[in-house]
Amino acid sequence: MKNQMNLQKSEKKIVGLKSLVLGLIIILAGILLLLHNLNLIDPYWFNVFFSWQMAVAVVGFIFLFGKDYPFGIFIFVLGVLLVMSHHFNLDINITTYLLPLIIIAIGLVIVYYIVFSSKRQNKQLTTDQQNIEEINLFGSGNYIINSQSFKYGKFICIFSGSKINLLQSDITQMEAEINVIAIFGGINLYIPPDWIVKFETFNVFGGFSDSRNISISNSTKILVIKGIILFGGGEIKSIPD
Repeated sequence: MKNQMNLQKSEKKIVGLKSLVLGLIIILAGILLLLHNLNLIDPYWFNVFFSWQMAVAVVGFIFLFGKDYPFGIFIFVLGVLLVMSHHFNLDINITTYLLPLIIIAIGLVIVYYIVFSSKRQNKQLTTDQQNIEEINLFGSGNYIINSQSFKYGKFICIFSGSKINLLQSDITQMEAEINVIAIFGGINLYIPPDWIVKFETFNVFGGFSDSRNISISNSTKILVIKGIILFGGGEIKSIPD
């Protein structure tokens, strides 16, 4: 119970910090727009700040405040390279940097979670918690979650695989969320056939598939799957292997 309360406090702190940074960025955008309307800022710089390339960098910057460091660094650096290439006439071929950046991001993820995580591998866990975070590095995990008010899960699989069984769980609030990071790894997710699944993952040579016989008539159970899939994948099923 104490660990669950600490996890909830940590999540609220992260969400609050990300919201604060997002709010400050919106304020800054409003100030720049006002200066532009008053002809107090060079149109060239206005176009730089309000470009889709800068938006990519800003998204990566915001992710850094959610403790998604490797993914945030990757997106932020990619955005900076796009800005430099498109707006400062620097001869940068993005395709030249993309694969090395992906490899670097994978290495950062591995190093970060080895150094900062003491999680054991090849785990078997049964829990009724509303929130759960688990990491698997070069191992496997088998998680059975029996929460009757499941809210949030974060599962990181690096060169490993996980089975997450939510068949005995329920969603009582508006929606639940699972955040996944699968790098050269895979996730099998078992959920009831009447749950509605929304995918919001960033996929590079990988992705999720839904293999259920879906039955969603009048269903109000919504599960949002977010995260990043790099050279990995996931499958959603309603029948355990």
